[in-house]
Amino acid sequence: MKTASRALTLSRRPSRNATRDNELGLRNEPRQARARETFERILAAAAELLDEVGIEGFNTNLLASRAGVRVRSVYRYFPNKHAVVMTLAKRIVAQWDGWVSE
Repeated sequence: MKTASRALTLSRRPSRNATRDNELGLRNEPRQARARETFERILAAAAELLDEVGIEGFNTNLLASRAGVRVRSVYRYFPNKHAVVMTLAKRIVAQWDGWVSE
């Protein structure tokens, strides 16, 4: 019985890739206008900070301060700093794709 129970428990665990995808994705999509403004302000501040201090000096406390929001506002949308960077990277790739297809 213990073996069958353990097999069920193990099969319910998310895969390593699924966990990694959750860490790099958004927690919540902003829906209201004010939330979208906050989200965009966070991303704009992130782009500036990454340019100034690089990934090594980049952190969510610094990001929140630069964006003029509380740290919990950053974490409302992003699980960590890597998710912020990934969101910016996806936007850049989308812009490049637009330029190439023109």
